[in-house]
Amino acid sequence: MRRLRYSLPLGGLDSGALKLSAIVRTEGETRIAALHLGPGGAVARHPAAVRQLFLVVEGSGWVSGREEVEEPIAAGEGVFWNAEEEHGARTETGLRAIVIEADSMDVPSRAD
Repeated sequence: MRRLRYSLPLGGLDSGALKLSAIVRTEGETRIAALHLGPGGAVARHPAAVRQLFLVVEGSGWVSGREEVEEPIAAGEGVFWNAEEEHGARTETGLRAIVIEADSMDVPSRAD
């Protein structure tokens, strides 16, 4: 699991009130989904079918990767999981995230 903050410009555009962050470049088939977890919701641990980017856009919670150690995550932050990496997520208060899945994915190197 690799953490990143996409609320900061990562080789994108910063012109005062507008901030455009480069998030990911993919090749081949790419799937993008909106994930909504209500209070007390969870995504049970499972292996990622392909490379996966989990970007929290609202709320907060915890994520875990291969090591099964939960780490806090909040809006403006994301994590990257490799294909076949066991991972999960949960929240006490609710969260919304964008999930991007692709066989080939290049995530910016400036990660936290």
